[in-house]
Amino acid sequence: MGHFVTYFALMLASWGIRLCPRLYLPSGHSVLSLEIANITRAFVEANIYTVFTVLILMTPAKMFTTHKGRNLKFLFVMPYMLQYFCCFWSTAQNIKDMLIKPEMLAVKDYLPAHLKMISILVLQLLAMIEIGLVLFYSLKKEPHQMK
Repeated sequence: MGHFVTYFALMLASWGIRLCPRLYLPSGHSVLSLEIANITRAFVEANIYTVFTVLILMTPAKMFTTHKGRNLKFLFVMPYMLQYFCCFWSTAQNIKDMLIKPEMLAVKDYLPAHLKMISILVLQLLAMIEIGLVLFYSLKKEPHQMK
């Protein structure tokens, strides 16, 4: 995978997670509503985090290789993964809180509301898996030869 394709795949997945979709019940209403973060701010944050991660992936492997031949690039990529895991965790907590609220039983369309919650969680989980696989294969393809 080229560096631009890697950047584009990571940026789109991270942008989707940085939107931090949150479900809520407006007071006095029985319809589930969706709230997302500022689109522009989420896009800028996703770009900034992804640029630094791709720059780390672009640096030569010998700069991060120990004398025993272990590549330590994953240490610099791990904060990127943990940042998006925190966003995913907050979405999962929001959905768990929504599921245990007694007000959810009064929602007009009970089944579509649960399907919305499940689809949001699944889409974020797929984005996390995409980020993990792209980073894994980007780190995996580099040679670890020491001379």
